[in-house]
Amino acid sequence: MRDPRDDSTIADAKTDADGSYVVVAPAGVWEVKAKGKILGDFASVTRGFIVTNVGQQVSMDSLDIFAYEAALVAPSDAATLGLPTGPDPVTFRWSPPRHAILSARAQLYNASGEAVWFSAKSSDSSAVWDGVGNQGSFTGSGLPEGAYTWRVKFDLPDSSEARTPSWRLSFQ
Repeated sequence: MRDPRDDSTIADAKTDADGSYVVVAPAGVWEVKAKGKILGDFASVTRGFIVTNVGQQVSMDSLDIFAYEAALVAPSDAATLGLPTGPDPVTFRWSPPRHAILSARAQLYNASGEAVWFSAKSSDSSAVWDGVGNQGSFTGSGLPEGAYTWRVKFDLPDSSEARTPSWRLSFQ
């Protein structure tokens, strides 16, 4: 956690056994910003809070709560599929969040964590992929067999973004 006035570190965040973030901070008004770890991930998610007593402990739910109970449905975690093609695509499905969204998009990453394909933004709960990449150096190329991960990213009405946890996927 950094002081917004001079960017100095004022407290470190830890996670507890439930995945909640725990911060012990001095009295004041503070903002916690969590940055995405994967290239192409959300830029950041910000949570604000007020500490009224010196040394007061503040606990925040895991940031995955920002997906508002949305869940990945298919392909299942650790699924192995044939490489998709135009006539035989892969359909990514998810259950929608319990809060309103502006749009959602499926995101596919290779084993190195590089973005290889993003679906178009849509209000649907599914996206179809024909096996051709559309991100970075993968644009326009059929992707090779291998290990991938996928998830869904949501745009929320308050201009924030949310995502589901990632699931693993293999194409053979």
